[in-house]
Amino acid sequence: MVTDQIETIILIIHQNYQTFCEFYYSKYPFEANLRKLSCAEALNDDFLVQMFIYINSLTQAQSAIIGKGLLKYSEFLRMRVKQYDTAYHKVLAKSISEESDGEYPIIKVINDLMGMRIILPNVNDNYDQIRALLNCLKKQKIISRFYHRDDHNYHAFHCYFKDSNMTFPWELQIWDQKDEQENVTAHLRHNQERDDILKEGGK
Repeated sequence: MVTDQIETIILIIHQNYQTFCEFYYSKYPFEANLRKLSCAEALNDDFLVQMFIYINSLTQAQSAIIGKGLLKYSEFLRMRVKQYDTAYHKVLAKSISEESDGEYPIIKVINDLMGMRIILPNVNDNYDQIRALLNCLKKQKIISRFYHRDDHNYHAFHCYFKDSNMTFPWELQIWDQKDEQENVTAHLRHNQERDDILKEGGK
């Protein structure tokens, strides 16, 4: 069943996240509370250097730690480390939006420095079962939170792995195969909106 596949993958990602956190934060202690830090406040050398080191460490550990036990699911599981420039521009765009929309906690803006995506058939048909599974995993503190996003033509579950507000989260998206093309299009449109904000903010 689709729920069995999702649960198995989430449990593996959770274990890999814990392993990476132990490895990373023992070398690079980080004291900022990411929930209390706005995007504008994050545009400083201390935070940006930490984000750069984190992304670089993710890239180096992608095979040995992050992808451990997941190779067999590569047919429908994709993963990527966000590029530093992309993450920086995302923070910068949100900092510009903060001037009119209010502050965004940085933890909600860079919650996908490590991003993974499951694309399976029958996700929509098993919506209630998947939601029940994710609720159970949240109670067990396997995932920190989740939600189902319905935004025009974009439909997906978003799940997050996080130890505390002092650690960078990872994101897992769960898509139905039927929504793949429209979700990709929506994602590209979202990126264009971010670029438009940056262009306007630079004037």
